[in-house]
Amino acid sequence: MATGALIGVNKWTSYPGGFGGGVVIQEIPSLGNFPGTVLWVSSTTGSDNNHGTFKKPYATIVHALSMGNMVNRPNLGISTATIIVCMPGHVETVKTSGGLMFSTINNLNMGVDVYFCGGGLNRASIQFSSATTASMIVNAANVRLFSPLFINGSISAAGGPQAAGGVDALVSPIIVQANGFQMFNAEYYDSPAKATLVQVLTDASAYYMGIYGYRYIASTTGTQKTSGIKLVGAMDHVEIMNANISGDFTGAPVNNSSGALTNLVLDSLNLANLNATPTPALALVGTTQGVMANCLFGIASGAQFTSAHVLGIRLCYGYVIGTGGGTAITAAN
Repeated sequence: MATGALIGVNKWTSYPGGFGGGVVIQEIPSLGNFPGTVLWVSSTTGSDNNHGTFKKPYATIVHALSMGNMVNRPNLGISTATIIVCMPGHVETVKTSGGLMFSTINNLNMGVDVYFCGGGLNRASIQFSSATTASMIVNAANVRLFSPLFINGSISAAGGPQAAGGVDALVSPIIVQANGFQMFNAEYYDSPAKATLVQVLTDASAYYMGIYGYRYIASTTGTQKTSGIKLVGAMDHVEIMNANISGDFTGAPVNNSSGALTNLVLDSLNLANLNATPTPALALVGTTQGVMANCLFGIASGAQFTSAHVLGIRLCYGYVIGTGGGTAITAAN
């Protein structure tokens, strides 16, 4: 078995070119068999002057992305992907627009997977601060984030974990402008009285986007929020599953504000709009096509749980918050 001598790269198999897709056990990659680049990041023990190894991690995701495939395996003669492992306790602080950028200029030939390790107060996180325009922008294809924790502010142990500090009227901290973006088991925390207007914002380039497991912990005060996930542009094959989004939104927790979607899949969503003015919990362009199943839509008042749409529906219900009961949704109601 050959042994990797390149910076940031572990052992790999002697099978020609390694295992092309790597080896995955219970959704965790076996890094020793991964044929691409593996880079480690820790804001507590790392330095961007290090080599990006487990024992000598980088300090920031930003720097790891700047390395990208530059520390890849040129002897393989193929383009390979990148894995970035954020160690427990890592904090990626984002203070400006595009302060964390997943860009094609970073040699992300086949995409990048970022793993956020740890739990509770020690979970690796991305924290937005200082400016209302602070944001993470994705304009490289095939970026996947595993268990990311996003915070408007910083993590606090008080009654926690929960957020503290933060910026009121944070505009849109997660911006997706490329295809194939996926998030798994993500959480987003607002600090008290510090609202995020739109948590996830797309443009029409974000086709094949998937969000699989997402929870939003909203502030109860601060500037009124606009939308949780805002889908802008005519995209194909967007999937949102196992999401829990509740808050006072002028739009809707999930809002397809413009551009009809095709092959949209919504499954196991719990969306609640606390806006006292009758406002749907799901807003779609009327000609958006796809399916939704096993969803709950809560509204503060009125009787319109979703906007007009032509989705296929199975086992979806609407309810008025605080009144009990529910109404089976068989059309746009």
